[in-house]
Order: sequence, then C-alpha cells, then structure tokens
Amino acid sequence: DILHAFAEFMRSAPVLDFIRTVTGKTAILFADAQGTAYHPGDFLTGHDDAVEGKNRELAYVMGLTPEWHVEWGGLLLFHEADGRISGLVPRFNCLNMFALPVLHSVRHVTPFAGGVRYAVTGWMRTAAYYFELSGSPETLGSDSSYLRFYTRAERVWPLSGPWHLRLRGEFGSSWVN
Repeated sequence: DILHAFAEFMRSAPVLDFIRTVTGKTAILFADAQGTAYHPGDFLTGHDDAVEGKNRELAYVMGLTPEWHVEWGGLLLFHEADGRISGLVPRFNCLNMFALPVLHSVRHVTPFAGGVRYAVTGWMRTAAYYFELSGSPETLGSDSSYLRFYTRAERVWPLSGPWHLRLRGEFGSSWVN
C-alpha cells in the first residue's frame, strides 16, 4: 500500500543519509510512518513525543491535503517555554521535520473546513525495539526458517532454534520464506 511505500522511502539509505547530514543527528537508524486524518472538530493536545524506550530523535509531518486554508485550523503549533506559540499551515507535498522533545499540538479543525487535513506523520529513531520470543517454527505454527518481526520499522533476521529474543513495545509477526 502507499503508506508502507512511503515508510520504506523514509527509511531508505539515501533519505536517512540526507536527514542525518541536514540535521546532524548521526545516530538515526530508521523512520516509521502513520496516516492521519483530522476532520472538522478534530485536534491534538500539547505533547512532546518524549516516550521512554521509543528512541525518537525527530518528528515529521508530510502534508497531503491540497489547498488548505489557514482559517480552517489544523495548524501544527509549537509551544515555547515563555508562552509564545508559532505555527505551520498544512501544505501539500511539504515535509515538516523537528527535533524532539518539543511541546507541540495540532489546532482545532474548524466546523466549516473545506475538507479533511490528511498527512503522514512519524518519527526518525535511533534504535529498534528489543524483541523477546521463545520457541521454534513448529511450536509457533510455521516451518519457515525466517521470522519477520515488525514494529514501526521492519527487520528480518535469520533464526535457528532454540530462540530467545525479547520485545518491548507494540509488534506483530509473520513467517517469511
């Protein structure tokens, strides 16, 4: 799907190299992505994305809504320590990226907005999650020699039993040949 393709693009070597060079954040290893849709009445309260164990260095918002108007709301707002607030109007095909942690929010989308504010958002991270799984293909339901774990960033490892890996965070798994 297109979201997966965008996530693959964001974690491709040329893009990661470019982002490391531009930001000076040389420890970044991968990116993740999620689709967002803010309908009239939607908003996101202030937060800083500093979640222990998530290893987030940068956040990004890729605007996907053509012809968004400032009076429709939905602005990405940055909250300064002195109380000042600055904001970015959603723009189509525009990648906004910022270092973390920083207090930010998304302004209320007005009831008269002429559409939905679509974006792909995500984070540039410095480390993958830590996995835990004990078993074998037979006990876990497959005869394949590879197990694919995916969090926000997908990795594939060749495994041989007995296995013992640890996972911290949300995950899914599938067997691949």
